[in-house]
Amino acid sequence: SEASFRTAFGIPSTTSGDGNYTISPRLGFVYELKTDRKTQLRGGVGLFQGRSPSVYLSNAYSNRGVAARVTQNNVPFTATVTPGTGAAAVAVINLTDPDFRQPVSWKGNLAIDHTLPFGGLVLTLEVSGIQAYRAIQTENLNLKPVGTMPDGRIRYAGVIAATTANASRSSASNTYRTNDLYQNAGFADVYKFTNSRKGGGEDFTVALRRPMKRGLGGYLGGSLAWTRSDYTEVSPSTSSVAQSNYNNRAVFNPNENVDSTSNTNIKDRVVATLTYRFELVKKYPTSVAAIYQARTGHPYSWVYFADSNGDGFTFNDLLYVPSGPTDPKVRWTSTAERDAFCNF
Repeated sequence: SEASFRTAFGIPSTTSGDGNYTISPRLGFVYELKTDRKTQLRGGVGLFQGRSPSVYLSNAYSNRGVAARVTQNNVPFTATVTPGTGAAAVAVINLTDPDFRQPVSWKGNLAIDHTLPFGGLVLTLEVSGIQAYRAIQTENLNLKPVGTMPDGRIRYAGVIAATTANASRSSASNTYRTNDLYQNAGFADVYKFTNSRKGGGEDFTVALRRPMKRGLGGYLGGSLAWTRSDYTEVSPSTSSVAQSNYNNRAVFNPNENVDSTSNTNIKDRVVATLTYRFELVKKYPTSVAAIYQARTGHPYSWVYFADSNGDGFTFNDLLYVPSGPTDPKVRWTSTAERDAFCNF
């Protein structure tokens, strides 16, 4: 019941996010300097909101505390259907933080454009930045901590599993028990959709641009730019479901409000463009463009194969990297295993 939920967790599960609104002040400027060749300084700062995360708000309606199904494993087939036995079913609950607000970020940039004395080229130097003001974060309120592991991460009540089949949430496991995994036995996973003020970063761009000018019987223009970026986030929010968003990030502690390298961060990127515009049919311009892009790879994390902290989730626990062969926090099964790891 709602009353027992509030007693267990101290917050309501009925918040809908109704009445949310965002005010987004923004300011920009362009100032032309008094120089022999055209030079301008431009920039701006403002509060920006992306698309509304309506699907996340709808999770609270989809998983509202009603058991939709009960599954029994390894049950022999019989034509006679009989009621299942065992503990009463409990359901996953999604809720929205009563203080949740639409995600917004502060964004700003400052740039200078200067016309060079040759080729009509324009040199641009630009720095941009983003700081999360209200980002998205998902927490599981009902995990059951039982201690601290050697590397400092929280130890939860599930089994430490070396394979996915043995993990506490595996359909092949017999350890998926309410009392084993959860603080409050009357509830299963309780996911809270909330905000975080962590995450953001900056990038720096150097660009050369040739404005469209006559050439080759038409107009020819192009550009070449290099960008260095460094961005972080608390949750990449790669799914529409709370449990997937919670599980699909590499973490030290699953409920921690800590930002790390963004899934979409590209450290270095080079982009070149070449555009040719001509009149294939008189008075009807035709443009042909070629674009080249080179960039460093996507960031990734080293994680344990299965479940190393007992929360029941797999492939999301960050790997602990030993300080050396004699690290007291690590117990090797053999000298050969230790040497193979350290020589990797």
